[in-house]
Amino acid sequence: NNKYYECYAKKILECVYNEDWKNNFGVIKDKPDIQSEELSIGVEVTSSAAKHERKINSIVQNCHDDKINKIAMKNLLQKEFVQVVCYEENYAIIPQLTNNNFVNNIINIIAKKTNEKLSHYKHFNSNMLYIFTLDYDIDKSDIEDLFAFLKFTYKGKKDKFDLYFIDCITKLYILDINKENYDEKSIPEFMIERIKKEAQ
Repeated sequence: NNKYYECYAKKILECVYNEDWKNNFGVIKDKPDIQSEELSIGVEVTSSAAKHERKINSIVQNCHDDKINKIAMKNLLQKEFVQVVCYEENYAIIPQLTNNNFVNNIINIIAKKTNEKLSHYKHFNSNMLYIFTLDYDIDKSDIEDLFAFLKFTYKGKKDKFDLYFIDCITKLYILDINKENYDEKSIPEFMIERIKKEAQ
């Protein structure tokens, strides 16, 4: 559900990145998804995760939120060709092994959004891209590789995003190629759970 991710991103930006943005965005829109005339900010929300991975994430989240039981979750996941191992009251979910390069996935989605979509969006003083990875394992070396690519490819270009938010579940990386720096924000588990409920 795209609206869920767009609402989640808005709340993360308000609660984690900049509390001064609260109550400035209003309803979710389109092209870009999050807009503020007052702040002159536009944020497009997307995901570098494959549709298959997003579906798995949604199934697990529905079980966590008690919308479906664990047996239903197991059956749905097995339809997605994911191995599910039962032990006592819990389940271990073992995704298929893939050779996906997470940095390349992010680079590809940035290139697509920049080259094919950005010119069709409403433009603001600050145009930003928020990317969900659905991945805990992206680390600083991955972010540094991504940041080096962004600087090399887009610095000085007119058609580019000014700020990139890379959501790695418990961490939010903020990449600013205009200022040539990046920052890391930790997202506490209690806040993640609260925002998940608020975004539904």
